[in-house]
Amino acid sequence: MQLKERAKLRRNEWETRIWSAIVSYASVAPDDSPSAVARRFKGALAECMDWIGGGLDDVQLCKDLQQVLSSQGEKFTSTDQPEVDKALELLAALYLVEVITVLAWLSVPERRGKLAPRAVEFLRKHGTGIIGHLGSSGRPFAESGLLIDEEWPEEMPSVISPICKFLLDQVHRHDLEGEPLRDAIPIVQCDRPSCGKFRLVRKTRAEKNYFCSNLCKVKFHGAKTSKKEKAAYMRDYRKTVKLTKKGEKRK
Repeated sequence: MQLKERAKLRRNEWETRIWSAIVSYASVAPDDSPSAVARRFKGALAECMDWIGGGLDDVQLCKDLQQVLSSQGEKFTSTDQPEVDKALELLAALYLVEVITVLAWLSVPERRGKLAPRAVEFLRKHGTGIIGHLGSSGRPFAESGLLIDEEWPEEMPSVISPICKFLLDQVHRHDLEGEPLRDAIPIVQCDRPSCGKFRLVRKTRAEKNYFCSNLCKVKFHGAKTSKKEKAAYMRDYRKTVKLTKKGEKRK
């Protein structure tokens, strides 16, 4: 395997891990507690901070987190302090619906075009404001090993900005680099109305419906079956069970 191919494989594995974290945050179950959602959000945030070259402690640069802590008379000291966890819990709940909207649109843009304006505006607002500084320290390349010195920004719009930046980068893979949609955006949303969870996909072929599990698939198709059809199915099923048991006794 060539070095270029290895680098691409490592990048794909990295992106898959980030997608998994974002999907976990956005796939909320009715019995999920706010703290559980916040933990998954923190995991997605850490992955996306890494994507843009930072670490989880760099959330202290986010304006919205600063505002929440300031309103409580608190200051950031570390991501482990209880006040930061509470602030992230609040912000995770605040942005959840919009992230679900973005992912729902990206999962099947051909079917959910009406979500595009709202989703794109959210990505524009939060994903384009991470501005660093490019410069040259004047140090020889042999000493620094860097072509350009890049400094982190003094602040970021919000804690959701790194996640939105990652999502925008994947959109650019499709729109600007011409990668197939499912390679750049490898997610689908469950079509069972009362579910709506997301999952990663490896298939590239189009399907009529997508489901997050076999259980959801059975429930979805079961809901479309009439009472008469269900009764007929159960009669056939019972007959099959009886015949099977008789056959077993004869043996």
